[in-house]
Parts: sequence; structure tokens; C-alpha cells
Amino acid sequence: MATSLLIALLLTVPLALPDAKKISRVEAIHQGVSRNYDLLGRRLEQHRLEILGRAAWRPYSPNVFLDATYRQTPYFLGPNFVADRFVDYTAGAGWRSIIGTTVAAAVVVSQDVRGNTPLANELSLSVSQPLLKDAWLAGGALPLREADLLAAVQKEIYRGELNALIASIDGAYWDLALAESDLQIKTRSRDRAKQQYEDTKENIRRGIIADVEIYIVEENVVFFEQELLRTDQVLRLARRRLAELLALDPETILDAEDELVGPSLSLPDRQPTVDVGLQQSPVILAQARRTELAAVRFRYAWNQALPSLTVSAGMKLFRYPTPEANVGLTLAVPLDRGAISAGVENARIDNERAEVELRNQQARVQFELENAITDLELNVRLLSLATKRVELAELKLSAQNDKYKNGISTLADVVRFQRDLDEALIASQRVIRAVHVGRARLLTSQGTLANTVGVALQ
Repeated sequence: MATSLLIALLLTVPLALPDAKKISRVEAIHQGVSRNYDLLGRRLEQHRLEILGRAAWRPYSPNVFLDATYRQTPYFLGPNFVADRFVDYTAGAGWRSIIGTTVAAAVVVSQDVRGNTPLANELSLSVSQPLLKDAWLAGGALPLREADLLAAVQKEIYRGELNALIASIDGAYWDLALAESDLQIKTRSRDRAKQQYEDTKENIRRGIIADVEIYIVEENVVFFEQELLRTDQVLRLARRRLAELLALDPETILDAEDELVGPSLSLPDRQPTVDVGLQQSPVILAQARRTELAAVRFRYAWNQALPSLTVSAGMKLFRYPTPEANVGLTLAVPLDRGAISAGVENARIDNERAEVELRNQQARVQFELENAITDLELNVRLLSLATKRVELAELKLSAQNDKYKNGISTLADVVRFQRDLDEALIASQRVIRAVHVGRARLLTSQGTLANTVGVALQ
């Protein structure tokens, strides 16, 4: 018959690729983290900002300097015009602190080019301290605080993307495990349907049952062959998706080593779980660092709006004819305050906007955590019901088989109950997958998923 020929052709279609490599969930996560190019770029950006943090100390490093100057002084000696020639040597060091203090020391030696005896020596010491503008940490240490906070923001961005990548790999891994489990269920169903087909054919040949019964089992075989083909395609795509996340060749064949079984976990307490997320969420911590950065810039803008008031002191020793000391106070006040006030107002608004965004992120993460907990609670309860449904479907099929053997049920009823059992098994596997993925989603929102699989920030 044409249907028999179709079945024979379908049975020749390969349902799995050979030479699959088994990989555990943790192994897949570690491999994906170490090979992901996007994450590598984020890691390099984080390292770059950490180096910039060290580079920000450059203006506060002590400097030394050397200087040599040739000069001549012309004058009349009687009727003749002559010139004295000198070489001045200067050596010194200077340093500016993070609170604006400037300290400098210099030695000056003047020497006549016609002799080796120095004509004049001088040692000068000076120190200055701004008291308003450019003073203290708010006015003198902005580059350091900016560099540290930008590096901290990037660290949280990297941590967030690390957790998101692990969640993606985790979901792809359980998709692969689900596809493999689905394929096993459909293969068993196909084999069972095929055996029923052969048994029915034999019973028709013996005259035990009517010829029309063959159509039921033939349709059942064709149905499961179709399901197998669809499942095989899903499996191939799941393998390719996981290979993509692990940066492997698209043709790499992966099999899940971890079985798709219900995890042994207890439902988390809602409030402590939310509290942990609000404290450790990378989204919140990154925005908190941005808010702190905006506050630092606002304090700097406010400092720059102050008048410039600087106190300075200096001393010159070994100076001919006598040493010299000085103390000074410098005041400068800009007459036009419009642009300065606008700069302060801009920084204040930016600071306020950052605080509003922080509250927004806190609220968003809290709802995200609440929803993740609700979904996880639901799926854990659904898993218990799905397990019970599988048990009942097995009992129903067993009872229907007994009734069929005793002649009080039809083959069509047996086939229908077999399909019910397959649907219950697959539904149970999907709920198990949802529990695993839901737990990873919750930990991702918390910012703690990487810690649970032994992945540390690098």
C-alpha cells in the first residue's frame, strides 16, 4: 500500500547526528564564559578603565626639572663696550596634592664663564594652598574620583552581562536537554506504534481482527514519524544555539550530560530574596555608582563657583646679600556669575536625574524579583501536578491495554491513551525546564548567578 511505502521511506530518515560530545551544564557555562567575544570586550574595557584609574594620579606625581641658561650683561668700561657672560643652572622639584596644595623647591647657581667660582647661589622654597576654589577633595581630586567611579560602573556592567550570558547558556543547555528527552519519548512512541502496526498486520492475516483496524495504527505510525522529524529539527537547532553561545563550530554536535530531572530546591523566602537583589543587583549598583559620580561632579561645580582665594609662602636661602621670606594672599572674583551659575545648575540637575534613575532601577529590579519568585513558585507547584499527571496517564494506559486484551476496548482508545501519556511526559519535561530556567532568572536578577556556578569576576 502507498501508506506502507511512505512509512518505509520515513523510517530511513536519520534522526540524530553521530559522534556527539557530551557536556555538563557547569562545563558549558565555564567554556562559554571563557570564549564569549562580547564578554571579552567588556572585560578589556573594565581593565582599560582600571588602568585609567592609575593614570589619573599623573598630575599628582612629584616632578623634577633641570634648566641651564646662558646670558650676557653688556656695559661700558671707560670708553670700551664690554660684556660679562654667565651661565645659570637651575634644579628643582614640585608636587601638587589631591587637596590642591602645591610645594616647590629650586636651587639656582650663576657662574661666570671666565671662571669656575660661582658668583651667586640661591635655594628657594615655596608652598601655596587654595582655600576656596580648587581646594580640598571637592576641588582638587575630581580626576581621581571620576576614574574610580567610572571603573566601578564598568565593573557592574561587566558583572551584569556575565550573569546574563550564564543565564542564556543555562537556558540553551536545558533547551538541549529538553529536545533530547523529547526525542527519546517520541522514539519510544514511534517504536511502540510500529510494533502495534506489525502486530495488527499479523492479526489481520490470521483473521482475528478486521482489515480496517490497520488504518488506525498506520496513522499512528505516520503521526509519530512526523513528530520525530519535528523534534529532530528542534534538537539540531538547540545544539547549534548552544554551540553559538560557546563560540564553537556551527556543526559541533553537543549532548547534554545532565539529565532533565526536577531540581531539589526549596522555595525562597520572598522578602530576604528581594533584599539580597536590591543589595547586589548589578543594575542597581551600576546606577548607584553613576549617582555618586554625578554628586562628585556637582560638588566640583559648586567648588568652581567660589572665589579664588590662595595663601602662599616662600623663602630664599643663601641669597646675596641677605635671605628673603614672603607670605601672600591672592583673591580673585569673577564679575559675571551667569555662566558659572548655569554650570552649577546643570550639575545639580544631572545629580537629581541620577538619583531619580536610581530609584527607578530599584523599583524595576524589585518588580523583576517579585515576578521571578512568583513564576518559580508556580512552576514548582506545576511540577508536582505534572508528575502526578504522568502517573495517572500511565495507569490509564495500563488499564486500557487490559481492557483491549479482554475485548472491551478498541485499538483507537489504546492509541489515544498512548498519545495522552506522551503529552503528559513532554509537558512534565517542559515544566522541569521552566523550573531550572526560572531559578536562573531569579539569580540573574539578584546578580548572584555567577557565584552559584563558580564563575568569578576576572
